[in-house]
Amino acid sequence: TRQSFEQAHEAYYFYQKEQLIAMRSGKWKVRFPHSKYAFQPADPTTALYDLEADPGESVSLEVLYPDILLSLDMMADNMRAQLGDVQRGIPCTECRPHATAP
Repeated sequence: TRQSFEQAHEAYYFYQKEQLIAMRSGKWKVRFPHSKYAFQPADPTTALYDLEADPGESVSLEVLYPDILLSLDMMADNMRAQLGDVQRGIPCTECRPHATAP
């Protein structure tokens, strides 16, 4: 059903290698401080976006919606506890080893 699908996909987590760089839940996206990766420079700031009103992520709203940011950060901490986050020094507890070719 639609409700069970939405519950199963309450949030999407974006990892670059072993660091959580962003997550999305509903219309909200939060970008976390991260070190340099791929072609992206390091960014020490946290940013919160309303993707319905601002799909281009041009205006950060973390100052206006601290309660939303706190809620998303708590959800991210739950994922970090499972998959880790090298940026915060949190080890992965549910990671499997990489596959190797025969």
